[in-house]
Amino acid sequence: PTVYNLKIPTWQNGFTLVEMLVALALLATLALISWRGLDAMGTARIVNQDHQNQVLAFNAGLSQWTADLNSIIQTPFVNALEFDGKLLRLTRLENNQKENMKVVVIAWTKANLDGKNYWIRWQSKAVSSQGDLKEQYKLAKIWSDSVSSENIQDATPVVAIDSWSLMYFRGNSWSNALSSADQEDTESDLLE
Repeated sequence: PTVYNLKIPTWQNGFTLVEMLVALALLATLALISWRGLDAMGTARIVNQDHQNQVLAFNAGLSQWTADLNSIIQTPFVNALEFDGKLLRLTRLENNQKENMKVVVIAWTKANLDGKNYWIRWQSKAVSSQGDLKEQYKLAKIWSDSVSSENIQDATPVVAIDSWSLMYFRGNSWSNALSSADQEDTESDLLE
């Protein structure tokens, strides 16, 4: 009989130490890249949520501003709309209800709360007498002169702002609300 002398190669079963270190280095690099990617996605989500909240607050503020302006009512006792450069006071019907004719005084101003400027809205209680209306009108001024983080309980911070100004459309052009030019028809003036 013929005897075959076969040589069986002696391959190692497994990986060398260098191969293992290269594989571990690649896995560590992939883990680091994916961790940074997940961290960036989480940060982007937080930034987007914050931006979305600011836009929603701004839209709510503009909606309230529009509702206040659309409900202005002139009374013979106080000005329906008055701006002194810091405080805007206006009188409006409560809940747009003409049946019971209760009036509220609305005040809009800028205030610094915890180091950040906000556009603030204050609303008086609903009144139906001349004396109460004049008292609420004065309270709006007192409130605006002393508004702070400690006494914000009756007001609503609407949106963060740097500054604000009020413009009237009079004589076919926009002019500063504090200017005295062309004031013959202030009831039909529009706000910016």
